[in-house]
Amino acid sequence: MTKKIFTLALGLALSSGLMAQTISGITPATGNQGQTLPIIVSGQNTAFTQGSMTMFLSQGSYTIGQAGSGIANISIVNSTTISANLNVPGSAPVGFYDLYIMGTGSSTLNKTSAFEVAQPSGASVAVSPNGGQPGKAFSATFTVSGASFKSSAQQTIEKVWLSLNGEVITDITNISVVNATTFTADVNVPVGTTQGMWDVNVYTDDNMMYTSTASFDIDNTFSRAEYNNVDFKIYPNPVTTELTAVFETQYSDMDVQIFDLTGKAVSQYSYSVEVQENLIKVNTENLAKGSYTIQFISNDEVVAAKKLVRQ
Repeated sequence: MTKKIFTLALGLALSSGLMAQTISGITPATGNQGQTLPIIVSGQNTAFTQGSMTMFLSQGSYTIGQAGSGIANISIVNSTTISANLNVPGSAPVGFYDLYIMGTGSSTLNKTSAFEVAQPSGASVAVSPNGGQPGKAFSATFTVSGASFKSSAQQTIEKVWLSLNGEVITDITNISVVNATTFTADVNVPVGTTQGMWDVNVYTDDNMMYTSTASFDIDNTFSRAEYNNVDFKIYPNPVTTELTAVFETQYSDMDVQIFDLTGKAVSQYSYSVEVQENLIKVNTENLAKGSYTIQFISNDEVVAAKKLVRQ
């Protein structure tokens, strides 16, 4: 009896060792031209290990990921899982691409039609608030046009991320569906995140990709008042020598601060708001050309803020 059990165990071990190594797939399995995606590549019976490797997508003679571009931050999660950032060039031909992996302890592997490059669909993702500061966490509401999170063809949200020039932010957690087109989530913007206008991306289990380009503002001087306050306007913007701010709400006094992109205050003024017109004029003649944030403060509270461009 002991001999039979040993023989059976040895046979199973040998059989397992000889099973073919294959690529199961990529998640997400589709991406738009010009989009950056955090991807997971899953294998079966593979032996991925840390070390030199090559991974690329191919459609005919066109490749994404060779010559050190297109696929970055490759990391071996375990023997069957690889994570990476995929940057789909804006000029990439649409259609299906084969995936190739070489090195990392496995033989050369490939999977045909593993990833699809599509044209941007025009579907939009709106986020409120639509910005945040590096090193800050906050709750946000996402509204996705054309989605059906709660319907007869119910979609499951697989992944939500922000992207900019090859960088991604994936620490978006506690996703909760509100209705067919809306969900809430907690967004954590890491310290040191590049400032700028980031793309917002939502991927669902039915292989749908929803993206809004340059729609989420990460800035050291970001203020929710900039987006939540709608009772004022500034003009002209871009500005050269003088800016006018008009308020619907009446204020008696107003402090104005202007910050550069590092968060440093470069100008500060105090005004008595003209009661009849409820406007103030700000001298911007001495500002260097560039981008700024202008804040309006009354009774020690920021009541409004806007992006400002000095040209």
